[in-house]
Amino acid sequence: MKYYPRLKIYKSGGGKNTYDPVTGEARSYRHWTYAVCIKGKIVFNGYSYSHTTSRHQQACLSLFHKLNKKVSLYVSMPDSLSQFENCALKYIYKEIFNLEIAIKRKNSRKIKNIERLSRIKALRSDIVLARSLGATIPQGAIRLLKVAAIEIETARIDLFRAAQQQLALQKANKRLDEMLRGNSEGLCA
Repeated sequence: MKYYPRLKIYKSGGGKNTYDPVTGEARSYRHWTYAVCIKGKIVFNGYSYSHTTSRHQQACLSLFHKLNKKVSLYVSMPDSLSQFENCALKYIYKEIFNLEIAIKRKNSRKIKNIERLSRIKALRSDIVLARSLGATIPQGAIRLLKVAAIEIETARIDLFRAAQQQLALQKANKRLDEMLRGNSEGLCA
């Protein structure tokens, strides 16, 4: 990203990617804030809408590295970071619940579960940091997120079972058709 002294901002991507060192905000296409400075800490949203947005984020991370700025909190949320206080914890809790469900799955691998547990531990630390930066979520919303995650997993399992049953039914019908074709002379005599 190139610094424009008259504007006092860094820009790249034909001006579609900007970082303002005074406010600490980085924006893609002027409207989607993906980095903010809150209470002296940089919060970075790694959610990528597109290849172009991903390039904008990578350019900004590279700039942070050159400027010796350290990102304190990485989040992944489709909402702009202008919604950080209201939305960040929702996505962190959602990720935790999905990881917990993945750990409980039948045939989940021990090595993968160790990675998942490590990620959950990191996310719990992120919750503490996000709360210290002003992010909030009602207790009832946390419970609803957990229930929703469980319902989604149950629906996924039901769909998988239904697909297995459909496949078994198709195979049985095919075998029956083959048997009937092979014995058609004997049936008609």
